[in-house]
Amino acid sequence: MKELRMPKNHLNVRFSQSLRNNWNLFALIAFVACLGCRDAVEESPTVPPPEAVTPAEQVPAPAESSQSEPPGQLELPPGDIPPANSNTPKPGGGGGLEMPDLQTSNKPPVADDAETAESEILYGSLDEIQNRISNTNKITVVDFWSLSCRPCLEEFPGLVRLDKQFADKVQCISVDVDYDGRKSRPPKHYEERVVAFVTSVGATFPNYISTTESDEIYSELDLDSIPAVLIYDAEGKLVKKFVDAGDTAGFTYDKQVIPFVKQLMQDAN
Repeated sequence: MKELRMPKNHLNVRFSQSLRNNWNLFALIAFVACLGCRDAVEESPTVPPPEAVTPAEQVPAPAESSQSEPPGQLELPPGDIPPANSNTPKPGGGGGLEMPDLQTSNKPPVADDAETAESEILYGSLDEIQNRISNTNKITVVDFWSLSCRPCLEEFPGLVRLDKQFADKVQCISVDVDYDGRKSRPPKHYEERVVAFVTSVGATFPNYISTTESDEIYSELDLDSIPAVLIYDAEGKLVKKFVDAGDTAGFTYDKQVIPFVKQLMQDAN
């Protein structure tokens, strides 16, 4: 069987026609694509470049004003803003800040019945004090105390009550024994505080500030501690000793001292 073959020149003609058709199709596609891109470019809006903005243009300068006006409040006409409150006191004492009275006394309160009476403050040695005790011609109650002794200060008003109640029959005397011999703290060193205390409780009887060293007083009178209350009869003889130690520890004027003095007065009669 014979193989059919197409003439060679005929094949070349057909190949050339096919190639031209492909190029025409490619050109048509490219043309349509160019038209689409052109339309898209024409329809896209043009966005202008951003303009440079300076800080001065971003924040407007505040308007000049002679008065400060907070936002959201009523604007007052010039001259109608009330003046700020002044701390200067007004003439005549009315209004303004009230200053504390600097002349107010800080002294301890004085007993009502002793407001016009003066406390008697004396300086004396133990010998001088004992000499006075011997010449009172009365039952004599002597309280040895110290500013640094809290029980002494708490019981001292009992001596004042005893003096008020039996002043005509009993002589009361107090002796401050703070002086311990130091040259830097002589007896005079304690005067101001002693005066303040005895005045505050209304002690108008003789109040001594001892010029004898405290240790010598304890030794001479055989005192174990203070407060110490010594009671003498009308002849100046020691008849009772109350100290905050031993059998009389924790004594008080109301429970021990005053009842003993009352009994002593009854026995003397």
